[in-house]
Amino acid sequence: MFLTRIFSHCIALALLSSLAFGESEKHLYLVARPITVEARLGTTAKVAYHVLPAVDSVVKVGLLYASAGQPLAALALGVFEGSKSILSTRLYSSLDLKARAWYGRRAPLKMLKETPGVERLIMLSAAEFRYQGIAPNQVVARSFIFLESSERLDLKQAWTEELGELVEVTDIEATHVRMRLTIDGDHDPLTWDTSLHDIFEHASMPEAVSHSWVVALAAHDAVQSLSKRHLTKAHEEVVGVNATLIFSNGVEQELGTVMQAGNLRKLLGQGLRIRAKTMWRSFWGMPAGPKGDFPFSSIKCQKLLTNP
Repeated sequence: MFLTRIFSHCIALALLSSLAFGESEKHLYLVARPITVEARLGTTAKVAYHVLPAVDSVVKVGLLYASAGQPLAALALGVFEGSKSILSTRLYSSLDLKARAWYGRRAPLKMLKETPGVERLIMLSAAEFRYQGIAPNQVVARSFIFLESSERLDLKQAWTEELGELVEVTDIEATHVRMRLTIDGDHDPLTWDTSLHDIFEHASMPEAVSHSWVVALAAHDAVQSLSKRHLTKAHEEVVGVNATLIFSNGVEQELGTVMQAGNLRKLLGQGLRIRAKTMWRSFWGMPAGPKGDFPFSSIKCQKLLTNP
């Protein structure tokens, strides 16, 4: 009985020690250079995305007019189909560019995943679309990669020449990301400063900053022509949010443009879906829905487990 009790106590101590010390402290490292992919639509893709939706719209309007002989009905359908073809061109072009950007970063991500000792990749990605006419024709996608490991990693790896050395992030709470709205080279006086930990957990924007940025965007929109505001969106190319990573020791590293006008408007509650919902509620005399916290949708945060 005495030996059995001692044995049971030993098992309990072993279990408690494994719970207390089994999980070692996690180490976080930033890959010095981001994975940057520049993709551009080819001539065939641009012709297909611009011409096919337009041809589809013309055929539908022609068939309606030929069968019904009603000019007003054909005109109404033409307005609807014309708007839809513009949206389709933008959608197909954006999806194509996103697919090219995703394919372009597959190889370096696979290389990082296979780094010995790495257990998880945290990827902060942002895409900068450049327009030609009504649709984007080029994208510059940047992905900032953090490596998580239970053991210390060598700062120099086999891929150091391509992606740079690792930079250890010793305190994730004390490491901050400072974001600043820039419109045509001018900076909004209010900046969004949040910890890297909050970025990983999808932080919410402070109300004072969101209000200031909404006012700045509205002032920028007010001086633009209707064609720019609703068709070409050319004025949004000068709108962006630049971010700076500030380590706990005060060293700063520029992350570059992490958000353009489209994502910024979604972040501020001005996306197409939210605007349509607001107009619908207003039309039926319904009170505005609760705003809640603004989701941090600007920098897409993905946490990828490596192969065991």
